[in-house]
Amino acid sequence: MSKRLILFAASRDQARYFEALTQHVSLMGKQVLAVKSSQIPFAFQALFKVFLPLPLNVLEAIEHQVCILQNRKKASRKGRGKAQWFWSLFGFVETLRAKYLFGRYSLWIADNKDALIGVWNGKKFRQAILVIAAQQQKVPLVFFETGPLPGYSVVDPEGVDFYAATPRRIDFYKQYQCRLKPEEQLKFEPVKKSQDLPESYIFIPFQVVEDSNIYLHSPWIKDMRALYSEIEALAEKFSHQQFVIKPHPACPEDYTDIIDKHHPQIHFVLDKPTIELVQHAEAVITVNSTVGMEALIAHKKVIVMGQAIYGFEGLTQPVSKQSELIQALGELETWQLDESAVNNYLCYLQEDYAIPGDAMKGPTDEHWAVLSKKLQLCLDGQAYQSIGL
Repeated sequence: MSKRLILFAASRDQARYFEALTQHVSLMGKQVLAVKSSQIPFAFQALFKVFLPLPLNVLEAIEHQVCILQNRKKASRKGRGKAQWFWSLFGFVETLRAKYLFGRYSLWIADNKDALIGVWNGKKFRQAILVIAAQQQKVPLVFFETGPLPGYSVVDPEGVDFYAATPRRIDFYKQYQCRLKPEEQLKFEPVKKSQDLPESYIFIPFQVVEDSNIYLHSPWIKDMRALYSEIEALAEKFSHQQFVIKPHPACPEDYTDIIDKHHPQIHFVLDKPTIELVQHAEAVITVNSTVGMEALIAHKKVIVMGQAIYGFEGLTQPVSKQSELIQALGELETWQLDESAVNNYLCYLQEDYAIPGDAMKGPTDEHWAVLSKKLQLCLDGQAYQSIGL
C-alpha cells in the first residue's frame, strides 16, 4: 500500500491536468501532489555520478532510450538531412543527460519511496528515465493517457498503448459479460459517403512521424514511406483493389513526393473526415493507429502491421511481414468478423478499463469520480482491480 500519490508532469498540459486532479480527486485522506520535472531538485551528487558505472540493466535501459530518441529525431524532416557525425555527438550528449536525469530522479524517488508515482504516458524521454529510476527502486507506478477509446482516458499499472495491462486473449472477451445496454455502447453516427471515393476500397491512415507507437511498437514498418511501399506492393498483387490513404492532419511531414506518383489504385485523401473513410471502407490496414480502434467501433475488419492494444488474433488480424499481409488481404472476403467478441472487447474498455472524458479537454465530474475510485484501488495495492481484472 502507498501512503500518497505523486504526479510527475513533464509538460505544461500535463501539469495543468495533474494540478486539477489534486483539486478534484479525493483519496481517503491520502496526500496527492503534482510535481513538475523542473521542481525536482538539482543534485550535484547526480552530476558527479554521470561518469560512474551503472548497473548493467540500468545502463542498457538508458542506452535504449537514447537510441529511441535518436531514431525518432532521425525520422523527422529536419533529422534526415543531418550528417552521421551529428548523430554520434547527439548520442553522446543525450547519454550524459540521461545518466544525469537518472541520478537526479533516483535521489528524489529515494526520498519518496512510500508513494505511488503517476506519470503521463511514460514513453517520452524524461518520463521514460523516471520510470527506469522508479522500477530500479521497486517504487510502484501508474500511467495516465487519453484513450484508448475516443472521448475516454486511462490509468494503467503497467503502461499505455501496447504496454497496457489489458488481456490479449480473445477467449477472455468471448466469456466477458457486458453490463452496458446496447444504447449505452459506443457507436458512430452514420456519415454519408462522398461521391469521389472509390466504390470499394481499403483505408490506410498515416501516423505522425514522431509517434511513439511507430518508433517503439513497429518492428516492421519504420515510417509512413515504408508503409506506402507496402501498399504499392499490395496494389501490384491485387490489381482490382483500391486503396485510400489519409495523412495524419497533425503531422508536419511533406508527402508530396509519393502523392505525385498518382498511382491508379492508391488515392490520397486530405479533406474528408477519418470516420467517413472508416465507415465506408471494406477494411482498415494500420500500423497501430487509434483509427484501428475507431474501425472496431464501426465493426470493420482491421489488419494490424505493428504492436497495438487491439492487435491480437480473433479480434483483428495481426501481420508481421509482407507475405502475411498479402495472405490477410487475400482472405479478406472469407474472414468473418466476430462481432460479439468485438462488442465485448469494446464494452470491457468502456465499462471497466477506461475513464469517461478526455483528460486534456475539460474533464467532467464523472471523469474525476471514476478516476478517484481507480486511483484509490491503486494506492491500496489493488491496481489490477482498477482496470477490471
